[in-house]
Amino acid sequence: MTKGKLSNIFCIIVGVVFLVSGIGKTIDSKQFANLISDYGFSWFISAAPLIIIAEVFLGLCLILNFHRKLLSYATLSALIIFSVVYIYASTVKGISDCGCFGSIKILNLPPIAAYIRNFVLIGLLVFSIIYLPKETKNIFSLSWQQCIFLIVLLISVFFTGYTFYGHKKGKTPKHPLIDKAIKETPLPEYYNFSNDSTYIICVFSYHCSNCWNYMENLNRYKECSEINRVIAFSAGEDENNEFKQFFNPNFEIKSINEKEMSKFIKISPTVLYIQKDTIRHVIQGIVPSIYRFEKDYLND
Repeated sequence: MTKGKLSNIFCIIVGVVFLVSGIGKTIDSKQFANLISDYGFSWFISAAPLIIIAEVFLGLCLILNFHRKLLSYATLSALIIFSVVYIYASTVKGISDCGCFGSIKILNLPPIAAYIRNFVLIGLLVFSIIYLPKETKNIFSLSWQQCIFLIVLLISVFFTGYTFYGHKKGKTPKHPLIDKAIKETPLPEYYNFSNDSTYIICVFSYHCSNCWNYMENLNRYKECSEINRVIAFSAGEDENNEFKQFFNPNFEIKSINEKEMSKFIKISPTVLYIQKDTIRHVIQGIVPSIYRFEKDYLND
């Protein structure tokens, strides 16, 4: 097989990944916009529909051989940007869910696997750009190609717009853990909870610099008379006991299975307020000060 044919196959592979990724996000584009906000780019969430449509467009072009050589550069640029943003989000924000395939959860991978996948795709595109043959005038001239392109793109535009702008206005949907009994979560695997006690659980990662910014707040939670115990569930390792030496935490720290907890906790840090064996509040991305917690969550 010639390098030219191989590069065309590589383009189709990358195109399929982009197309499936875009279609997965069209199912719930608002969820993708919320993920952008979790990444720390809330000012950019209005661009979520455009990003989704761009993914579908690039995927179709690579699959159907529409200006494949030219658009390989655009796809490579997009893939590099996506990879850099996800590396930032996973290392700084502690977000394990890349949301790459939107509502198709089975295709979403843990951070390391996602890094490897993206690096492989970048390698395929670089090879394709180097060895793709020159484009001919007959590219995308067949009517069936045009029909497929337009139908898929228009359907994607419709569903992206509907799921982004078509939601009824009102309160943000509550977190799936709220009002859930402790026994219905993985938490009892890591701690023996008492039915008559009130807990603050903070799930964080030692590798999340954003989590470290809030640990002094967590140290103050024992001052709240309505909280019986404060517990931290940590992912990763506290190398050289640096965390404990720096913060001298007055709360218990339990190691957790990050993969198992990622089914429930998508953002680090996440604070759970547990009362009467039930999760009453879920606070994502921050550990509020004890003042804000008592004012905003104990008096609602």
